[in-house]
Parts: sequence; C-alpha cells; structure tokens
Amino acid sequence: DTIPNNMMMVLRAVFTLLLSGNAAAWAPRAPRRSLSPKTVSMASAYEGFMVKGSRKVDVFKTEKDISEGIASMFLIAACVNIAQKGSFSVAIPSGSVVKALGSLAGQMDFSKVHVFFTNDKVGGAQPSYEGALADFIEPCGIPMKNVYQVPPNVDKNRAAAMYSNTIEKSSVAEGGSLDLIVLGTGADGHCASLFPNTPEIEGSGTVLAKQGEDAVTFSLGTINKAKKVLISAAGPGRAAMVYEALVKGKDSGMPTGMIGNQDTTWLVDNNSVSEYRDEFGTKESMAAL
Repeated sequence: DTIPNNMMMVLRAVFTLLLSGNAAAWAPRAPRRSLSPKTVSMASAYEGFMVKGSRKVDVFKTEKDISEGIASMFLIAACVNIAQKGSFSVAIPSGSVVKALGSLAGQMDFSKVHVFFTNDKVGGAQPSYEGALADFIEPCGIPMKNVYQVPPNVDKNRAAAMYSNTIEKSSVAEGGSLDLIVLGTGADGHCASLFPNTPEIEGSGTVLAKQGEDAVTFSLGTINKAKKVLISAAGPGRAAMVYEALVKGKDSGMPTGMIGNQDTTWLVDNNSVSEYRDEFGTKESMAAL
C-alpha cells in the first residue's frame, strides 16, 4: 500500500526536523521555477513561481487539488510549530477552505491546535464558527478550550475590542502573531471580510467592527503580521482578480493584493491563473521585479 500524500508530507517534515534540530530548516528557500516530479506527487502543485512582494504562487490543476494543497500545508505548519514550541495557532474563514481542513481528521493529534476566526457575525448566527464546528473542529477532535469564538451576543464594537484582546494576550499567538492564517477569496478581491473601497481596509487595530453590518473582521495588519498566510483562489471567475492582485499588489485596491507578509503563498488553479499566464507565463517577469 502507498502512503497518502498528506501523511508523506508530515513524515518528510518530521524527518527534516530530526536531522536539523531546527524547525526553521523546513522554511521555504529560493524562488522556484518548477517542482520536481517527486515534489509534485507530495504537494499536488505542478508549478511554482514568485511575484513581487516575495509572494509565492503554487499552481494546481484543479480546485480539488488546491484543497489538498491547503490541507498538506496546514499539516506541515502544524508539525513544525508543535515541534518547535508545543502549540499551533491558526485562523480560518468559512466555506470550502474549512471543509478542506476537515479532510485531515485522523491524520494528526489536534490537541495542540488552537483555532481563531478571521471574520464572523455577531448578535445572531455565526456562520464561520458554526461551519467550522461541523466541518473541521468536531471531526478533527479539536478541544473546545482551544477554540476562540468571536463573542456572539454583544455589540460589534465591543466584540471587536474583546476579540482583539483575546488574540493580543493569547499565549499561543505570540504578541498577536498567529502561526497560520488561511484565506478564501472572492472575484472582487475580498478576503476575510475585507472588501475593496471600504473603510476596513484602512483600519488599524487587530480586529475591526464592520460598518453597516453586525460583524467583525481581522485587519490587514493582523493578517500581514501572521507567520504564514495561505490565499486560495480557484476557478475562471477569479482570473481577473488573481492577475490584478499578483501584478499590481497594493496598487490593485483589493485586499488580496495588499497581503504580503514574510511568508505568503497563493494557491491557484489553471483557470484562475490563466490571465496572468497569458501575459507573463510563469517565468521571471515584470511582476517579479
């Protein structure tokens, strides 16, 4: 029998750690032009390149492959951080990204995983929290004491202040810096609950109350403060957004283009990267300068 790809990646990460004695040995190295067949079989990405802002782009064949890539990268990040400091903090949105993480049930010990939420509603149903419970937290057996819910039954401004305090003072977030933030995207370039041409993209602080909506969201500052960020963008409907975000970056006016912390990886498929590839291919280009 063959070893599942996700588990192979974890074993490889552990082996690297044991050899080096240093979790930093698993950190990404030089920019990649393409991945070797051996790496492809483990990562599911068949191509990788860099764009301005030191952002990495991993190209997958299909949306399903992106989901597997998210799960694999989560496993590696969790393995490294738990080995290094005994805990792993992750912030998640809602939707298909969370379902991808639910596929990891039974593949690791989740007792040291701590879950935060990039955005959610207050004063009623909380789709991010409730979806994560059903699709990720409960299937994977994450202890509820390790789940940091956005305060549900308070004013949004109070909720933002309380959740900011939770993150900033958390022993697993190291001064408000989370180990991993996973983001889905929209065709308009939104992520978390940050949308183009809204006051929130200029907001300071850790967690922001949204104008015109009973909801809160991470600020761009909080996202860019994370140790690692994964941005998922699949399908032809996101092709124009991916192009604008990768080429123009902050000048795109889109929150997705404004994310560029020290370790940001875009996970795209053939459809969503098509407009970028039509102009630049995946070789070093103006976008990489």
